[in-house]
Amino acid sequence: RYSFDVSEVILPLLTKHHGRLVKKTGDGVLAIFHSVVDAVNCAGQLQGCPSIAANDTVINRPKLTYRVGIHLGDILIEDDDVYGNEVNVATRLEALASPGGLAVSGAAYWNVKGRTSIDFEEIGFLRLKNIPEPIQVYQAGGQALPKPENNQSLRIGAAENGNAGSERQLGAKQHIWSESRSHQPEIIVLP
Repeated sequence: RYSFDVSEVILPLLTKHHGRLVKKTGDGVLAIFHSVVDAVNCAGQLQGCPSIAANDTVINRPKLTYRVGIHLGDILIEDDDVYGNEVNVATRLEALASPGGLAVSGAAYWNVKGRTSIDFEEIGFLRLKNIPEPIQVYQAGGQALPKPENNQSLRIGAAENGNAGSERQLGAKQHIWSESRSHQPEIIVLP
C-alpha cells in the first residue's frame, strides 16, 4: 500500500537530488546523500516547502504524511545498510518533526545555511534518547515543532496515514537550552 509513495514520489526525488535509498522501514525510508544541501532540498520538495515548491517542477504528492529528520556525520556502510550514532541522531530528529515537517541538527543547519531556499528556525539544544550530548535542533520555517518549557517532558503526536495519532513520550525528561539572557546554567565546572 506504500509502494506508490516510494516508487512514484520518493525514488524520483532521491534520483533528482543525488540520494540513495538504503532501505524501507515499514512505512518510511532511510536514505543517504553525498551532500547535506541535496538532502535538505529533497526533503523540502517532498514536504512541499513553499520556497522549494515555487522554484521547481511539480511532483506527485505522497499519499502519506511523512516526518523528516536530517543529520550530518560519518556513517558505517555494511551489507547495503548504514549504522552509527549519526543514523540514530537522524532517527531521533525524524521523531521530533511534526507530521509533514522537517527537523535538522545544528551540524546540518550550519552546512546548509545560505545554500538552500528553506528557512529554518532554532528550537534549541535537546537531549535525545540514547544520544549522550544535547543536539542543537532546527525546524523548517512555518512548521510546528513542539517547544517544551525547561524540565517538562516533550510530547509529540505520531502520524499514521496522514492523521495525527496518539501522543507518545520520548524519554523521561527532555531539556531545552536556549541562548537567551534569562537562561540559567545547568552545568557547573569545578576545579
